[in-house]
Amino acid sequence: MYEPLGKVLAIDDNTTNLEVIEEALGDECELRFAESGDEGLAVAREFRPDLILLDVMMAGIDGYEVCRRVRMDPMLRRCKVLMVSAKAMVSERLQGYEAGADDYITKPFDIDEFVAKVRVYLRLKHIEEVDQLKTEMLSLLCHETRTPLNGLLPPAEMLLTKADLPEEERDLYVGMIHENARRLHRLFERILALSKLRSGQEPLARGVVDLVRLIEECVLKIGPAAAERGVEIRTELPTRVEARIDPHLVSLLVETLVGNAVRYGPGHAAVRVRLAVEAQAARLEVIDQGGRIPPERLNCIFNELSAPGATSSERDGLSLPIAREIARCHGGTLTAASNASAGTIFSATLPLGNDIF
Repeated sequence: MYEPLGKVLAIDDNTTNLEVIEEALGDECELRFAESGDEGLAVAREFRPDLILLDVMMAGIDGYEVCRRVRMDPMLRRCKVLMVSAKAMVSERLQGYEAGADDYITKPFDIDEFVAKVRVYLRLKHIEEVDQLKTEMLSLLCHETRTPLNGLLPPAEMLLTKADLPEEERDLYVGMIHENARRLHRLFERILALSKLRSGQEPLARGVVDLVRLIEECVLKIGPAAAERGVEIRTELPTRVEARIDPHLVSLLVETLVGNAVRYGPGHAAVRVRLAVEAQAARLEVIDQGGRIPPERLNCIFNELSAPGATSSERDGLSLPIAREIARCHGGTLTAASNASAGTIFSATLPLGNDIF
Protein backbone atom coordinates (compact mmCIF):
# COMPACT_ATOMS: atom_id res chain seq x y z
CA MET A 1 0.00 0.00 0.00
CA TYR A 2 1.47 3.38 -1.04
CA GLU A 3 2.05 6.28 1.32
CA PRO A 4 0.18 9.28 -0.16
CA LEU A 5 2.10 12.53 -0.55
CA GLY A 6 -0.80 14.40 0.99
CA LYS A 7 -4.54 15.03 0.97
CA VAL A 8 -5.87 16.85 -2.09
CA LEU A 9 -9.40 18.17 -2.65
CA ALA A 10 -10.41 19.05 -6.22
CA ILE A 11 -13.43 21.38 -6.58
CA ASP A 12 -14.77 21.68 -10.13
CA ASP A 13 -18.27 21.51 -11.64
CA ASN A 14 -16.87 19.82 -14.76
CA THR A 15 -16.65 16.05 -14.22
CA THR A 16 -14.19 15.67 -17.11
CA ASN A 17 -11.74 17.97 -15.34
CA LEU A 18 -12.11 15.92 -12.16
CA GLU A 19 -11.41 12.74 -14.10
CA VAL A 20 -8.21 14.28 -15.51
CA ILE A 21 -7.09 15.24 -12.00
CA GLU A 22 -7.86 11.75 -10.70
CA GLU A 23 -5.84 10.19 -13.53
CA ALA A 24 -2.90 12.50 -12.82
CA LEU A 25 -2.84 12.33 -9.01
CA GLY A 26 -4.72 9.17 -8.05
CA ASP A 27 -1.55 7.12 -7.58
CA GLU A 28 0.22 9.77 -5.47
CA CYS A 29 -2.35 11.54 -3.29
CA GLU A 30 -5.37 10.88 -1.15
CA LEU A 31 -8.09 12.51 -3.26
CA ARG A 32 -11.57 13.87 -2.63
CA PHE A 33 -13.83 15.64 -5.13
CA ALA A 34 -16.63 18.21 -5.04
CA GLU A 35 -18.71 19.65 -7.87
CA SER A 36 -19.69 23.00 -6.33
CA GLY A 37 -18.27 25.61 -4.01
CA ASP A 38 -20.69 24.87 -1.18
CA GLU A 39 -20.06 21.13 -1.42
CA GLY A 40 -16.32 21.76 -1.58
CA LEU A 41 -16.34 23.79 1.65
CA ALA A 42 -18.33 21.07 3.42
CA VAL A 43 -15.98 18.32 2.19
CA ALA A 44 -12.93 20.42 3.12
CA ARG A 45 -14.07 20.84 6.73
CA GLU A 46 -14.50 17.09 7.06
CA PHE A 47 -11.49 15.99 4.95
CA ARG A 48 -8.99 18.66 6.12
CA PRO A 49 -6.95 18.68 2.87
CA ASP A 50 -3.35 19.77 2.54
CA LEU A 51 -4.05 21.22 -0.92
CA ILE A 52 -7.20 22.44 -2.68
CA LEU A 53 -7.38 22.50 -6.48
CA LEU A 54 -10.05 25.09 -7.12
CA ASP A 55 -11.84 25.92 -10.37
CA VAL A 56 -12.68 29.60 -10.77
CA MET A 57 -15.90 29.54 -12.78
CA MET A 58 -18.58 27.44 -11.09
CA ALA A 59 -22.32 27.63 -10.64
CA GLY A 60 -23.27 29.14 -7.29
CA ILE A 61 -20.34 30.66 -5.42
CA ASP A 62 -17.26 30.97 -7.64
CA GLY A 63 -13.71 29.90 -6.85
CA TYR A 64 -12.65 33.34 -5.63
CA GLU A 65 -15.36 33.34 -2.97
CA VAL A 66 -14.57 29.75 -1.97
CA CYS A 67 -10.93 30.74 -1.54
CA ARG A 68 -11.85 33.73 0.62
CA ARG A 69 -13.99 31.51 2.86
CA VAL A 70 -11.19 28.95 3.14
CA ARG A 71 -8.82 31.65 4.35
CA MET A 72 -11.35 32.84 6.96
CA ASP A 73 -11.93 29.32 8.32
CA PRO A 74 -9.56 28.51 11.24
CA MET A 75 -9.64 24.82 10.31
CA LEU A 76 -8.70 25.41 6.66
CA ARG A 77 -6.76 28.63 6.37
CA ARG A 78 -3.33 26.95 6.38
CA CYS A 79 -4.05 24.60 3.47
CA LYS A 80 -2.56 25.41 0.08
CA VAL A 81 -4.93 26.64 -2.65
CA LEU A 82 -4.17 26.38 -6.37
CA MET A 83 -6.66 28.10 -8.65
CA VAL A 84 -7.28 26.17 -11.86
CA SER A 85 -8.91 28.09 -14.70
CA ALA A 86 -8.95 28.75 -18.43
CA LYS A 87 -8.75 32.47 -17.59
CA ALA A 88 -5.23 33.70 -18.25
CA MET A 89 -5.49 37.50 -17.88
CA VAL A 90 -3.08 39.08 -15.39
CA SER A 91 -6.01 40.87 -13.71
CA GLU A 92 -7.76 37.52 -13.17
CA ARG A 93 -4.61 36.00 -11.69
CA LEU A 94 -4.27 38.98 -9.36
CA GLN A 95 -7.89 38.53 -8.29
CA GLY A 96 -7.05 34.94 -7.32
CA TYR A 97 -4.01 36.01 -5.31
CA GLU A 98 -6.04 38.72 -3.56
CA ALA A 99 -8.60 36.07 -2.60
CA GLY A 100 -5.79 34.13 -0.91
CA ALA A 101 -4.66 31.63 -3.56
CA ASP A 102 -1.08 30.40 -3.39
CA ASP A 103 -0.73 29.90 -7.14
CA TYR A 104 -2.64 29.86 -10.43
CA ILE A 105 -2.71 27.07 -13.04
CA THR A 106 -4.07 27.86 -16.50
CA LYS A 107 -6.09 25.26 -18.41
CA PRO A 108 -5.30 23.37 -20.52
CA PHE A 109 -2.19 22.45 -18.52
CA ASP A 110 0.69 20.09 -19.12
CA ILE A 111 0.13 17.01 -16.93
CA ASP A 112 3.77 16.60 -15.91
CA GLU A 113 4.09 20.26 -14.93
CA PHE A 114 0.76 20.10 -13.08
CA VAL A 115 1.84 17.05 -11.05
CA ALA A 116 5.24 18.63 -10.32
CA LYS A 117 3.57 21.80 -9.02
CA VAL A 118 1.22 19.80 -6.78
CA ARG A 119 4.21 17.91 -5.36
CA VAL A 120 6.04 21.18 -4.62
CA TYR A 121 3.09 22.65 -2.71
CA LEU A 122 2.48 19.45 -0.75
CA ARG A 123 6.14 19.42 0.32
CA LEU A 124 5.92 23.11 1.21
CA LYS A 125 2.81 22.47 3.29
CA HIS A 126 4.61 19.68 5.17
CA ILE A 127 7.66 21.92 5.85
CA GLU A 128 5.41 24.72 7.13
CA GLU A 129 3.55 22.28 9.38
CA VAL A 130 6.80 21.02 10.90
CA ASP A 131 8.02 24.59 11.52
CA GLN A 132 4.67 25.56 13.03
CA LEU A 133 4.73 22.47 15.24
CA LYS A 134 8.22 23.32 16.53
CA THR A 135 7.11 26.86 17.35
CA GLU A 136 3.94 25.69 19.12
CA MET A 137 5.77 23.02 21.14
CA LEU A 138 8.47 25.48 22.26
CA SER A 139 5.83 28.02 23.31
CA LEU A 140 3.89 25.31 25.10
CA LEU A 141 6.97 24.05 26.89
CA CYS A 142 7.89 27.55 28.11
CA HIS A 143 4.34 28.23 29.26
CA GLU A 144 3.59 24.94 30.98
CA THR A 145 6.89 24.45 32.87
CA ARG A 146 6.65 27.67 34.89
CA THR A 147 4.39 26.35 37.64
CA PRO A 148 6.20 23.04 38.37
CA LEU A 149 9.59 24.80 38.22
CA ASN A 150 8.33 27.34 40.76
CA GLY A 151 7.41 24.37 42.93
CA LEU A 152 10.89 22.85 42.58
CA LEU A 153 13.32 25.70 43.08
CA PRO A 154 12.16 27.31 46.38
CA PRO A 155 11.99 24.05 48.39
CA ALA A 156 15.32 22.91 46.90
CA GLU A 157 16.91 26.20 47.95
CA MET A 158 15.50 25.78 51.47
CA LEU A 159 17.01 22.30 51.73
CA LEU A 160 20.37 23.54 50.50
CA THR A 161 20.60 26.65 52.68
CA LYS A 162 18.85 25.54 55.91
CA ALA A 163 20.85 22.70 57.46
CA ASP A 164 18.90 22.83 60.73
CA LEU A 165 15.40 22.32 59.29
CA PRO A 166 13.10 20.17 61.45
CA GLU A 167 12.55 16.69 60.00
CA GLU A 168 8.85 17.35 59.41
CA GLU A 169 9.56 20.52 57.42
CA ARG A 170 12.36 18.77 55.50
CA ASP A 171 9.97 15.95 54.54
CA LEU A 172 7.46 18.55 53.35
CA TYR A 173 10.00 20.17 51.00
CA VAL A 174 11.17 16.77 49.69
CA GLY A 175 7.53 15.89 48.98
CA MET A 176 7.03 19.17 47.09
CA ILE A 177 10.10 18.49 44.96
CA HIS A 178 8.96 14.95 44.19
CA GLU A 179 5.43 16.02 43.26
CA ASN A 180 6.56 18.82 40.94
CA ALA A 181 9.23 16.63 39.35
CA ARG A 182 6.49 14.06 38.67
CA ARG A 183 4.34 16.79 37.09
CA LEU A 184 7.23 17.86 34.87
CA HIS A 185 7.85 14.29 33.76
CA ARG A 186 4.17 13.83 32.90
CA LEU A 187 4.18 17.15 31.06
CA PHE A 188 7.17 16.18 28.91
CA GLU A 189 5.57 12.83 28.09
CA ARG A 190 2.39 14.54 26.94
CA ILE A 191 4.17 17.19 24.89
CA LEU A 192 6.11 14.39 23.17
CA ALA A 193 2.89 12.45 22.54
CA LEU A 194 1.15 15.51 21.07
CA SER A 195 4.17 16.30 18.89
CA LYS A 196 4.29 12.74 17.51
CA LEU A 197 0.57 12.70 16.79
CA ARG A 198 0.67 16.09 15.07
CA SER A 199 3.69 15.21 12.93
CA GLY A 200 2.49 11.73 12.00
CA GLN A 201 5.43 10.07 13.80
CA GLU A 202 3.11 7.98 15.97
CA PRO A 203 1.99 5.03 13.80
CA LEU A 204 -1.37 3.58 14.73
CA ALA A 205 -1.20 0.02 16.05
CA ARG A 206 -4.61 -0.84 14.64
CA GLY A 207 -6.44 -4.01 15.55
CA VAL A 208 -10.03 -5.19 15.65
CA VAL A 209 -11.28 -4.07 19.06
CA ASP A 210 -14.65 -4.24 20.79
CA LEU A 211 -15.27 -0.58 21.62
CA VAL A 212 -17.92 -1.48 24.19
CA ARG A 213 -15.50 -3.55 26.26
CA LEU A 214 -12.80 -0.88 25.90
CA ILE A 215 -15.16 1.82 27.20
CA GLU A 216 -16.30 -0.38 30.09
CA GLU A 217 -12.67 -0.95 31.12
CA CYS A 218 -11.97 2.80 31.00
CA VAL A 219 -15.03 3.58 33.11
CA LEU A 220 -13.98 0.92 35.63
CA LYS A 221 -10.55 2.52 35.89
CA ILE A 222 -12.07 5.96 36.57
CA GLY A 223 -14.58 4.52 39.07
CA PRO A 224 -12.59 5.27 42.26
CA ALA A 225 -12.12 8.95 41.33
CA ALA A 226 -15.83 9.21 40.52
CA ALA A 227 -16.80 7.61 43.84
CA GLU A 228 -14.57 10.06 45.70
CA ARG A 229 -16.53 12.99 44.20
CA GLY A 230 -19.89 11.27 44.54
CA VAL A 231 -20.28 11.13 40.74
CA GLU A 232 -22.28 8.32 39.15
CA ILE A 233 -21.12 7.19 35.69
CA ARG A 234 -24.11 5.96 33.68
CA THR A 235 -23.36 4.02 30.51
CA GLU A 236 -25.67 3.54 27.51
CA LEU A 237 -23.82 1.04 25.36
CA PRO A 238 -24.82 -1.52 22.71
CA THR A 239 -23.85 -5.17 23.12
CA ARG A 240 -20.77 -5.06 20.87
CA VAL A 241 -19.18 -2.64 18.39
CA GLU A 242 -16.07 -3.79 16.52
CA ALA A 243 -13.68 -1.19 15.09
CA ARG A 244 -10.16 -1.19 13.65
CA ILE A 245 -8.45 1.21 16.05
CA ASP A 246 -5.34 1.65 18.16
CA PRO A 247 -6.67 0.43 21.52
CA HIS A 248 -4.03 2.24 23.60
CA LEU A 249 -4.69 5.62 22.00
CA VAL A 250 -8.48 5.29 21.97
CA SER A 251 -8.40 4.23 25.63
CA LEU A 252 -6.50 7.45 26.35
CA LEU A 253 -9.19 9.41 24.45
CA VAL A 254 -12.03 7.77 26.42
CA GLU A 255 -10.26 8.16 29.77
CA THR A 256 -9.62 11.84 29.01
CA LEU A 257 -13.25 12.61 28.21
CA VAL A 258 -14.78 10.62 31.06
CA GLY A 259 -12.06 11.65 33.51
CA ASN A 260 -12.50 15.35 32.71
CA ALA A 261 -16.28 15.07 33.12
CA VAL A 262 -15.79 13.48 36.54
CA ARG A 263 -13.05 15.90 37.60
CA TYR A 264 -14.46 19.19 36.36
CA GLY A 265 -18.20 18.54 36.42
CA PRO A 266 -20.29 19.08 39.56
CA GLY A 267 -19.84 16.68 42.46
CA HIS A 268 -22.66 14.35 43.48
CA ALA A 269 -24.05 14.38 39.95
CA ALA A 270 -24.14 12.00 36.98
CA VAL A 271 -21.91 11.60 33.93
CA ARG A 272 -23.49 9.84 30.97
CA VAL A 273 -21.41 7.81 28.51
CA ARG A 274 -23.21 6.84 25.31
CA LEU A 275 -22.07 4.88 22.26
CA ALA A 276 -23.92 4.46 18.98
CA VAL A 277 -23.09 3.45 15.41
CA GLU A 278 -23.92 5.91 12.63
CA ALA A 279 -22.97 5.44 8.95
CA GLN A 280 -19.96 3.15 9.48
CA ALA A 281 -18.68 5.25 12.37
CA ALA A 282 -18.94 4.97 16.13
CA ARG A 283 -20.12 8.05 18.01
CA LEU A 284 -19.09 8.37 21.65
CA GLU A 285 -20.77 11.04 23.76
CA VAL A 286 -19.72 12.01 27.27
CA ILE A 287 -22.19 14.33 28.99
CA ASP A 288 -21.82 16.00 32.38
CA GLN A 289 -24.31 18.13 34.30
CA GLY A 290 -22.06 21.13 34.73
CA GLY A 291 -23.04 24.66 33.95
CA ARG A 292 -22.90 26.16 30.47
CA ILE A 293 -19.43 26.91 29.13
CA PRO A 294 -19.37 30.35 27.44
CA PRO A 295 -18.97 30.21 23.63
CA GLU A 296 -15.65 32.08 23.69
CA ARG A 297 -14.32 29.49 26.15
CA LEU A 298 -15.73 26.59 24.15
CA ASN A 299 -14.03 27.82 20.98
CA CYS A 300 -10.56 27.48 22.54
CA ILE A 301 -11.11 24.41 24.73
CA PHE A 302 -8.95 22.26 22.45
CA ASN A 303 -6.14 24.80 22.40
CA GLU A 304 -2.95 23.65 24.14
CA LEU A 305 -2.84 26.70 26.39
CA SER A 306 -6.42 26.42 27.63
CA ALA A 307 -8.09 23.80 29.75
CA PRO A 308 -11.22 23.20 31.82
CA GLY A 309 -9.62 23.79 35.23
CA ALA A 310 -10.08 27.08 37.02
CA THR A 311 -6.43 27.51 38.00
CA SER A 312 -3.08 26.55 36.55
CA SER A 313 -2.53 24.06 39.36
CA GLU A 314 -5.76 22.22 38.54
CA ARG A 315 -5.69 22.26 34.79
CA ASP A 316 -4.21 19.80 32.31
CA GLY A 317 -3.90 21.87 29.16
CA LEU A 318 -2.78 18.96 26.97
CA SER A 319 -5.35 16.23 27.55
CA LEU A 320 -8.05 17.59 25.21
CA PRO A 321 -5.65 18.54 22.37
CA ILE A 322 -4.18 15.03 22.55
CA ALA A 323 -7.66 13.48 22.54
CA ARG A 324 -8.62 15.49 19.45
CA GLU A 325 -5.41 14.43 17.67
CA ILE A 326 -6.16 10.78 18.49
CA ALA A 327 -9.60 11.12 16.90
CA ARG A 328 -8.11 12.93 13.88
CA CYS A 329 -5.42 10.28 13.35
CA HIS A 330 -8.19 7.68 13.17
CA GLY A 331 -10.03 9.77 10.56
CA GLY A 332 -12.58 10.97 13.12
CA THR A 333 -13.48 14.15 14.99
CA LEU A 334 -13.84 15.45 18.53
CA THR A 335 -16.19 18.33 19.27
CA ALA A 336 -17.72 20.02 22.30
CA ALA A 337 -21.09 21.67 22.89
CA SER A 338 -22.56 23.22 26.00
CA ASN A 339 -25.86 24.65 27.19
CA ALA A 340 -27.46 25.36 30.54
CA SER A 341 -30.06 22.56 30.33
CA ALA A 342 -27.98 19.66 28.96
CA GLY A 343 -24.57 20.49 30.40
CA THR A 344 -21.40 19.91 28.39
CA ILE A 345 -21.31 17.25 25.67
CA PHE A 346 -18.07 15.94 24.21
CA SER A 347 -18.71 13.98 21.03
CA ALA A 348 -16.06 11.79 19.37
CA THR A 349 -16.60 9.99 16.07
CA LEU A 350 -14.35 7.11 15.01
CA PRO A 351 -14.72 5.33 11.66
CA LEU A 352 -15.18 1.60 12.22
CA GLY A 353 -12.41 0.99 9.69
CA ASN A 354 -14.01 -1.99 7.94
CA ASP A 355 -12.34 -0.87 4.68
CA ILE A 356 -8.82 -0.73 6.16
CA PHE A 357 -6.64 -3.79 5.63
